[in-house]
Amino acid sequence: MISVVVPCRPSTIEETRRTFPVPEGADEIIFQPGPDGAWQGRNRGAVQARGNILVFLDDDVEVIGNLQSLDSKTTDYWVAKFLDVSGDPWSSIVYGFLNVGVDLSYPQAACGGFQAVRRGAFEAIRGYRDVPQEDVDLFERLAARGFKRGLFDGAVLVHRAMRPYRAKEWQLRGP
Repeated sequence: MISVVVPCRPSTIEETRRTFPVPEGADEIIFQPGPDGAWQGRNRGAVQARGNILVFLDDDVEVIGNLQSLDSKTTDYWVAKFLDVSGDPWSSIVYGFLNVGVDLSYPQAACGGFQAVRRGAFEAIRGYRDVPQEDVDLFERLAARGFKRGLFDGAVLVHRAMRPYRAKEWQLRGP
């Protein structure tokens, strides 16, 4: 079972529920406010989730492809690539930076609006921490514990926001 957790601002949770494109292959989707940031929403959503694979998506990220292809028996956590469809010149810089995270030779590299992790691995490291770049921190701790990372090549990710760095703004400032 694949559970999708979408952390969102407490003030926009209803709008996010209405407009979020449910990824193909998701068995359940949980919209969880994180009053103190996305890390908190992700952890709270993981507690509610029933899936053995937890997919954490930012509220402005769309998955084009099927999440069911994540169910590899040899991988504990996954990275994926972003596709730049915004037409914003700044985006090529941002997406270039995000896609560095899919280089499997860098165990600490994470893909900023998407993390997919087996529940057992997530629980073994006790989830996200309240630190800057909590996604990178999560992947560093997974790698340090010997969990195996893979490339989620069954899909690409698209930021629905014109300016992709918007998603990080509330994580730094709060709701």
